[in-house]
Amino acid sequence: MNRTPARRHPRLAAAAAAASGAIAAAALVACSGETTVSQPTTSSGATSSGASSTSASSTGASSTSASSTGASSTSASSTSGTGASSTSPSTASTSPSGTTSAGSSTAAAQRSGTTVRLAFGGDTNTANSAARVLSDGMGSAARVLAAADLSMVNIETVLADDRSGLTREPKAFNFVAPTRLLDVVGKAGVDVVTVANNHGLDYGPLGLKRTLAARSSTRPHLIGAGNDLREAFAPYRTTVRGRGVLFLAATDVLDAGLQWAATATRAGLASIKTAAGYAAMRSAVRADRVVHPGDVIVVYLHAGVELNVCPTSRQKQVASDLASDGASAVLMSHAHVVQPGAVLNETAVAYGLGNFVFAAQSGATASTGVMEIDVPPTGAPTEVWHPGRISGGIPTIFTGSEAARATARWKALGSHC
Repeated sequence: MNRTPARRHPRLAAAAAAASGAIAAAALVACSGETTVSQPTTSSGATSSGASSTSASSTGASSTSASSTGASSTSASSTSGTGASSTSPSTASTSPSGTTSAGSSTAAAQRSGTTVRLAFGGDTNTANSAARVLSDGMGSAARVLAAADLSMVNIETVLADDRSGLTREPKAFNFVAPTRLLDVVGKAGVDVVTVANNHGLDYGPLGLKRTLAARSSTRPHLIGAGNDLREAFAPYRTTVRGRGVLFLAATDVLDAGLQWAATATRAGLASIKTAAGYAAMRSAVRADRVVHPGDVIVVYLHAGVELNVCPTSRQKQVASDLASDGASAVLMSHAHVVQPGAVLNETAVAYGLGNFVFAAQSGATASTGVMEIDVPPTGAPTEVWHPGRISGGIPTIFTGSEAARATARWKALGSHC
């Protein structure tokens, strides 16, 4: 968990901005076909990061760090260069141009000697019974999220306190939640959220504007949307005990006929539905793997087919491509049911995290959990699924024999696909 504001250092902040700028630039070039791109800007203000001297065992006793390597020390940077980073200027100035792939063996050889523990939850909103999260918090799932070094969930709703002027988009389900949902998930240990999904513009451009206005240095970092293409694809990068961690997000699911994808002149979501958007995401992963060879690179996508337990061929291809590009972890949500996990060489994959804070009443849609991933300095990451069930809109994580049985069922999912 990474929540304490970082001290700013002008030289390091400039280096971090240059590195993030190179990554955003690579993505924009891939998307637009341009050959030169200026430095990115955002309207999110200062970023936050943290420092902690507390470590935790795998039982989740701590709300700051869960790595077995001990004390945590973190700092953060954003694409606007408003945060401090431990990135050195020489590393940050490395050019990603001309790269086509990032070999995992190269990355492994240059990683810092620390294991980073990540935790991920799935679809989260406040519709119907899930509104209880605003008063009751995230229950036992918070223990697992907070015990990790960094945690992330999918915010599947517009965020707006002022609902005046909002107009529903023509679709079956439209979600809007108070902006304090960000505070609630942050209190539960979540550091990063994505809004790149098929509900990010449920209330049109004005709804997205209010979602983006909810960003704050005291709240989890919000990615996957922006005032233009560059900002929508902009990553969030921080460090854990000297090792960089980069987060990227996009959607592969958008309703037909809705123009929600960000462009150079239009606010919207980071989308990989088009060939150009997909190339942009892959370029961003490759660029960071070159600029920061030892980074943990996380890609969180909205992808798949609703209620399908088995991942689609598209999901598998995307995971394989991003693994070859150098991603450390690829997470997906959207199916509203839990899907299998996998480890592809040195990339952990969760094809479907299922619902998380959601008004699911019974059956497969009420199955939930937290995916915990340890990314070591070298070798393959490890996945630990903490299964649970949604009750009254809030996830409850199983313990004891119940957890063991549910974990066995999750491990068996892949054999049926």
